[in-house]
Amino acid sequence: MIGVKIKAFTILEVLISLVVMGIIIGLTYTLFNIMEKQLITYRNDNDVILQYNLLNTTLQRDIYYANYYEKEESTLVLFNYSEEKISYSFLNDKVLRAKQSIVDTFRVHVISHKFEIFNEKQNISKLDMKIKLLNEDVEINYFLKNDLAETINQKFVYED
Repeated sequence: MIGVKIKAFTILEVLISLVVMGIIIGLTYTLFNIMEKQLITYRNDNDVILQYNLLNTTLQRDIYYANYYEKEESTLVLFNYSEEKISYSFLNDKVLRAKQSIVDTFRVHVISHKFEIFNEKQNISKLDMKIKLLNEDVEINYFLKNDLAETINQKFVYED
Protein backbone atom coordinates (compact mmCIF):
# COMPACT_ATOMS: atom_id res chain seq x y z
CA MET A 1 0.00 0.00 0.00
CA ILE A 2 2.97 2.32 0.25
CA GLY A 3 3.36 2.73 -3.48
CA VAL A 4 -0.30 3.77 -4.16
CA LYS A 5 -0.67 7.33 -5.43
CA ILE A 6 -3.94 9.17 -4.72
CA LYS A 7 -4.89 11.86 -7.21
CA ALA A 8 -5.85 15.11 -5.44
CA PHE A 9 -5.48 18.87 -5.67
CA THR A 10 -2.58 20.59 -4.04
CA ILE A 11 -3.18 23.37 -1.55
CA LEU A 12 -1.91 25.91 -4.09
CA GLU A 13 -4.44 24.77 -6.70
CA VAL A 14 -7.29 24.98 -4.16
CA LEU A 15 -6.21 28.49 -3.09
CA ILE A 16 -6.01 29.69 -6.71
CA SER A 17 -9.48 28.30 -7.47
CA LEU A 18 -10.90 29.98 -4.32
CA VAL A 19 -9.38 33.33 -5.33
CA VAL A 20 -10.80 33.03 -8.86
CA MET A 21 -14.24 32.10 -7.47
CA GLY A 22 -14.08 35.04 -5.07
CA ILE A 23 -13.31 37.43 -7.93
CA ILE A 24 -16.19 36.02 -10.02
CA ILE A 25 -18.64 36.23 -7.09
CA GLY A 26 -17.50 39.80 -6.30
CA LEU A 27 -17.95 40.92 -9.92
CA THR A 28 -21.37 39.27 -10.09
CA TYR A 29 -22.49 41.00 -6.88
CA THR A 30 -21.24 44.37 -8.19
CA LEU A 31 -23.04 43.84 -11.50
CA PHE A 32 -26.33 43.01 -9.77
CA ASN A 33 -25.92 46.00 -7.45
CA ILE A 34 -25.42 48.35 -10.44
CA MET A 35 -28.42 46.82 -12.23
CA GLU A 36 -30.59 47.24 -9.13
CA LYS A 37 -29.68 50.95 -8.86
CA GLN A 38 -30.48 51.45 -12.54
CA LEU A 39 -33.85 49.71 -12.15
CA ILE A 40 -34.71 51.87 -9.12
CA THR A 41 -33.82 55.01 -11.10
CA TYR A 42 -35.90 53.77 -14.03
CA ARG A 43 -38.88 53.05 -11.73
CA ASN A 44 -38.64 56.50 -10.12
CA ASP A 45 -38.48 58.20 -13.53
CA ASN A 46 -41.49 56.17 -14.67
CA ASP A 47 -43.40 57.23 -11.54
CA VAL A 48 -42.69 60.90 -12.30
CA ILE A 49 -43.83 60.54 -15.91
CA LEU A 50 -46.92 58.59 -14.82
CA GLN A 51 -47.89 61.33 -12.35
CA TYR A 52 -47.47 63.99 -15.02
CA ASN A 53 -49.51 61.99 -17.57
CA LEU A 54 -52.29 61.45 -15.03
CA LEU A 55 -52.39 65.16 -14.17
CA ASN A 56 -52.28 66.24 -17.82
CA THR A 57 -55.00 63.84 -18.94
CA THR A 58 -57.29 64.61 -16.01
CA LEU A 59 -56.84 68.37 -16.28
CA GLN A 60 -57.44 68.35 -20.04
CA ARG A 61 -60.61 66.28 -19.60
CA ASP A 62 -61.93 68.52 -16.83
CA ILE A 63 -61.20 71.67 -18.86
CA TYR A 64 -62.88 70.16 -21.92
CA TYR A 65 -66.11 69.42 -20.01
CA ALA A 66 -66.11 72.68 -18.05
CA ASN A 67 -68.51 75.39 -19.11
CA TYR A 68 -67.37 77.93 -16.55
CA TYR A 69 -64.29 78.48 -14.40
CA GLU A 70 -63.14 80.71 -11.60
CA LYS A 71 -59.57 81.42 -10.71
CA GLU A 72 -58.08 82.34 -7.41
CA GLU A 73 -54.48 82.85 -6.37
CA SER A 74 -53.39 79.23 -6.40
CA THR A 75 -56.66 77.45 -7.19
CA LEU A 76 -58.57 76.84 -10.39
CA VAL A 77 -62.25 75.94 -9.97
CA LEU A 78 -64.06 74.34 -12.90
CA PHE A 79 -67.82 73.94 -13.21
CA ASN A 80 -69.57 71.70 -15.72
CA TYR A 81 -73.19 71.45 -16.88
CA SER A 82 -74.11 68.93 -14.20
CA GLU A 83 -73.19 71.56 -11.57
CA GLU A 84 -70.13 69.59 -10.47
CA LYS A 85 -67.37 71.67 -8.98
CA ILE A 86 -63.79 70.53 -9.52
CA SER A 87 -60.97 72.50 -7.96
CA TYR A 88 -57.26 72.26 -8.64
CA SER A 89 -54.85 73.62 -6.02
CA PHE A 90 -51.29 74.11 -7.20
CA LEU A 91 -48.74 73.57 -4.44
CA ASN A 92 -44.95 73.32 -4.71
CA ASP A 93 -44.58 69.56 -4.67
CA LYS A 94 -48.06 68.43 -5.68
CA VAL A 95 -51.34 69.34 -7.34
CA LEU A 96 -54.55 68.60 -5.47
CA ARG A 97 -57.77 67.89 -7.36
CA ALA A 98 -60.96 68.02 -5.32
CA LYS A 99 -64.27 66.79 -6.71
CA GLN A 100 -67.09 66.51 -4.20
CA SER A 101 -65.56 64.54 -1.30
CA ILE A 102 -62.78 62.93 -3.34
CA VAL A 103 -59.31 64.45 -3.34
CA ASP A 104 -56.69 63.27 -5.83
CA THR A 105 -53.03 64.10 -5.32
CA PHE A 106 -50.66 64.35 -8.26
CA ARG A 107 -47.00 64.33 -7.18
CA VAL A 108 -45.76 66.86 -9.71
CA HIS A 109 -43.21 69.49 -8.71
CA VAL A 110 -44.80 72.80 -9.73
CA ILE A 111 -42.20 75.55 -10.08
CA SER A 112 -44.67 78.28 -11.01
CA HIS A 113 -48.16 78.78 -12.35
CA LYS A 114 -50.26 81.73 -13.40
CA PHE A 115 -53.69 82.49 -14.80
CA GLU A 116 -53.96 85.21 -17.38
CA ILE A 117 -56.48 86.46 -19.90
CA PHE A 118 -55.48 85.22 -23.33
CA ASN A 119 -58.27 86.70 -25.43
CA GLU A 120 -60.70 88.96 -23.59
CA LYS A 121 -63.06 89.32 -26.58
CA GLN A 122 -63.66 85.55 -26.76
CA ASN A 123 -63.40 85.16 -22.97
CA ILE A 124 -60.43 82.79 -23.15
CA SER A 125 -57.93 82.52 -20.32
CA LYS A 126 -54.67 80.63 -20.16
CA LEU A 127 -53.16 78.57 -17.39
CA ASP A 128 -49.38 78.51 -17.61
CA MET A 129 -47.53 75.95 -15.51
CA LYS A 130 -43.83 75.35 -15.19
CA ILE A 131 -43.00 71.97 -13.69
CA LYS A 132 -39.87 69.97 -12.98
CA LEU A 133 -39.97 66.77 -15.02
CA LEU A 134 -36.93 64.45 -14.95
CA ASN A 135 -34.57 67.26 -13.86
CA GLU A 136 -35.78 69.56 -16.65
CA ASP A 137 -38.11 72.55 -16.49
CA VAL A 138 -41.15 71.99 -18.70
CA GLU A 139 -43.69 74.68 -19.56
CA ILE A 140 -47.31 73.63 -20.10
CA ASN A 141 -50.22 75.76 -21.33
CA TYR A 142 -53.92 75.07 -20.92
CA PHE A 143 -56.60 77.25 -22.50
CA LEU A 144 -59.89 77.78 -20.68
CA LYS A 145 -63.01 79.23 -22.24
CA ASN A 146 -66.18 80.23 -20.44
CA ASP A 147 -69.37 79.14 -22.12
CA LEU A 148 -71.13 82.19 -23.59
CA ALA A 149 -74.43 81.43 -21.82
CA GLU A 150 -72.65 81.03 -18.50
CA THR A 151 -70.75 84.29 -19.05
CA ILE A 152 -74.03 86.14 -19.70
CA ASN A 153 -75.57 84.56 -16.59
CA GLN A 154 -72.58 85.58 -14.49
CA LYS A 155 -72.78 89.12 -15.78
CA PHE A 156 -76.52 89.79 -15.60
CA VAL A 157 -78.32 87.12 -13.56
CA TYR A 158 -76.00 86.13 -10.70
CA GLU A 159 -74.77 89.62 -9.84
CA ASP A 160 -76.50 91.31 -6.92
